[in-house]
Amino acid sequence: MTPEFCIPQPEDMPTIYTMGYDAWGRGAPLDEHIEKCAGYDKYKTGRWFALKSGDAPVCALLIHDAPAYDMPENAAGIGTFATLPEQRGNGYGSKLIENVLATLQAEGLDAVFLFSDIDPAYYARFGFKPLPDALQAKEDSVCMMIDLQDAGYPFPAQAPDYF
Repeated sequence: MTPEFCIPQPEDMPTIYTMGYDAWGRGAPLDEHIEKCAGYDKYKTGRWFALKSGDAPVCALLIHDAPAYDMPENAAGIGTFATLPEQRGNGYGSKLIENVLATLQAEGLDAVFLFSDIDPAYYARFGFKPLPDALQAKEDSVCMMIDLQDAGYPFPAQAPDYF
């Protein structure tokens, strides 16, 4: 079954919160991790997108719209992005990013930012470019941007806050 692009429902959230547990759980029991995620303001205020196979989400990401996190006007940021461990390597993350970027482009957004905690080459293949070194504020993460409208959207004077 080919996963379908969707807006996750409230009942999907516990599964979505488990997707990054191996990376962000910090040794907490799974039920505590899910409860903690459910209480995060950033998870409540952003827009979630997912790929679902049948009734179950396999991959999800969170979008934060400007002006959150000092995002430039008419821009958004990709926050949490994860795939179920047993579904990794199937191309679901790539499909989700492509769908989300197309959605944000259709909404008329000019740019999307993200902080890459993995090899930035993964995001470069979608068109993301690292901000200049002088704007990089985190040692273990690379802030990147994509110009959705191919209109020469300039790098901001400062990077958005880490989200």
